[in-house]
Amino acid sequence: QTVWATRATQMLLVSFISLPTHLPRVRVVAPAAALRATVPAASEGEATIAAATRIGSYPPPKDSDYIDRLCRGANGLFARTNFIPAVAEYVRLREEDGPQPLLPCASDALQSAEVRRALWERLTSPPCTPGLSRPVWLVIAASVPTALGWYGYYKFSIEEELFHDELRRSGRATGCGGYGTLFPFVWSFLIGGVGLLAGLPGADLLVDAGALWILLGQVNLYRRVNELHGESGPLWTKDEALLEPPVYAWWALLPPPLDVVVGLRQVHFLARHWAAVRGEPWQGDPVAEEFFPFISAPRFTLRQFARTPALWFQFTADWEELDWPLLQDPSEGAPWRSPFEWGFLWGGAPADPAPKSIGLAPADLAAALARDLSEGRYILTGNLTSSLFADDCRFVDPNNAVDGLSRYRQALGFLFEPTRSQLDNVHVRVVAAGSGRATIEATYVASGELKLPWRPKISPWSGKISYDVSPVTGLVVAQTDVWNITRFDAIRQTFTPGSTSRR
Repeated sequence: QTVWATRATQMLLVSFISLPTHLPRVRVVAPAAALRATVPAASEGEATIAAATRIGSYPPPKDSDYIDRLCRGANGLFARTNFIPAVAEYVRLREEDGPQPLLPCASDALQSAEVRRALWERLTSPPCTPGLSRPVWLVIAASVPTALGWYGYYKFSIEEELFHDELRRSGRATGCGGYGTLFPFVWSFLIGGVGLLAGLPGADLLVDAGALWILLGQVNLYRRVNELHGESGPLWTKDEALLEPPVYAWWALLPPPLDVVVGLRQVHFLARHWAAVRGEPWQGDPVAEEFFPFISAPRFTLRQFARTPALWFQFTADWEELDWPLLQDPSEGAPWRSPFEWGFLWGGAPADPAPKSIGLAPADLAAALARDLSEGRYILTGNLTSSLFADDCRFVDPNNAVDGLSRYRQALGFLFEPTRSQLDNVHVRVVAAGSGRATIEATYVASGELKLPWRPKISPWSGKISYDVSPVTGLVVAQTDVWNITRFDAIRQTFTPGSTSRR
């Protein structure tokens, strides 16, 4: 299956890069022209640039620009799979320059036939250049009754609009457009689903590839929304906090409902961008700005979101912040900086009956620890020589702290998948010895897969372990591990899904 997937991927990439691109020819108007209506008059040089963008074609991709060629190739390839000419024509990019009919979200305004007509036209509009402003309330109002069917059309439309917007303004694409983003996902699920029902080998790989493709596309969408906000944000807000990039792109990798939080923020800030580009007055969005304040608030961290009820809902706006140690910022005190104490989970673990290696010389102890790290990979597997450690030894790393050898070994048994984890570049040395307590240091590089249902993979990290050795028994009484990655990066990777396919 792995060979099949590799060859299929290679063939697909070759097709992307070598495919002749057929993009719709439209008379385009640069977003700068719409922006210029809301800012002071442009200089003669800027006017020349704006005039140049009215040429109705895009420059070809450079031979060395593989990202642009991949994105254009993906869009052109999957556009050919839209086999219904009427549908292909309906969703073709249209030029709709200037402000569009306003969509006020108020019960009295929605009674107007003119407003309802404008609402219907916005919902059924094909992708446009410049893009259309679709506020959160509109997206939710159309997506919920259609069981997210309209959201799929929204996703297609905004990706097409951003794809052509990039080509207009910079002559290169960094996103695959509606066809290149949505259609690989749809086709892989349709074909892979049929293959799974038929019991065909490799069908699960096709479904996994489709899910991964749309997930990476979502991360890329958030990145582009941040870039666009940097251009249009100053046109509609003077709030310094709101001028920061609105979303963390990697939040797309978080499990529900946190991925929904960042998704709604993308909808809101993209709507504000296109409204500013078109010179449209913002009509407000009660869903984003009143009912769920987190959608329109300045960017926040996961910890800030968890501790600030005012961000959650309209009815929690007056609640005080949660002053829990777990949610404290690093600068507010030691509780948040301290590792989590997990010993209570393994209470009552019996002591190891193996006899201890009392009086071992520091150099011999270092050699034994080196073997446990190199051969047993014990910090990933728990496979260590228990006679080298005191039963009440304390084990600490940036995220975890456990008291007791038996509890530590028990905890390690639940973390990493031994057959999918590695520990290399081990170096162990004695750094202090004598009449006082000896100290031994070890360095290593590790990576692995956690024993969680979503099979998260932890990227290679470097660590340094300090062993405190008792001057009386010669046993390790404390082990402290430090990493070259932050604890938050480790937690993020823990919640980042890996491949669920077992090959």
